[in-house]
Amino acid sequence: SYGLVLNSNCSLCHQNLGDTYLRLEEPAKAEQSLKKQIQLLPQDSDAYFALGNALRGQSDREAEALAAYDAAVAITPTDYESHLGRAAALSALGEPIQEAEAYRTALKIKPGDVRLWINIGVAYSGTDDIETAEAAFREAVAIAPDDARPPLNLGRYLAKLARPAEAI
Repeated sequence: SYGLVLNSNCSLCHQNLGDTYLRLEEPAKAEQSLKKQIQLLPQDSDAYFALGNALRGQSDREAEALAAYDAAVAITPTDYESHLGRAAALSALGEPIQEAEAYRTALKIKPGDVRLWINIGVAYSGTDDIETAEAAFREAVAIAPDDARPPLNLGRYLAKLARPAEAI
C-alpha cells in the first residue's frame, strides 16, 4: 500500500495488494486493486485469473468471474488454473457440459491429473448422460488404480443409479 502512495501506477503494487486482499478474504477490495492492475497491464493473464477469484468470492458474480477467467485463457491458453476457475464458475452457473469441457481442456495441459477425470464424472452426473459420467469415473480408476478417490466416486455414482452390486 505504501508503494501506491509513492506511485499510484505501480502495477506490481496493485497486484500484490489484490493478492493480499484475497488472502485476507476481502474479495471486493481485491477486485478494485486487480481492476487497476488490468487497466495498467491489460495483457496480464494472472491479474484476470485473480480477478476471477475475487469475483467468485462475492455473491452472484459467477458470470463476471467466468468472463475474467475467459480473458485469462484468451491471453494464456495453457493457464491451467484459469481453466479450473472457468470450470468452477460454470458449475456455479449450472452449466455441467461446459464445466466438463473446461476440465477436458485442462486435461490437455495436465493429462495425468486424475482429479480432472473425477470432476468430469461429477459434472456429467448432473446430466442425463450416464455413459459419459460413468466412463469418466472409470477412466479415473484406470489412471490411478492405487488412489481411493476414483473408485469411491464411481461407487457413489453407481449407487445413485440404483446399481448397488456394481457400487460395492
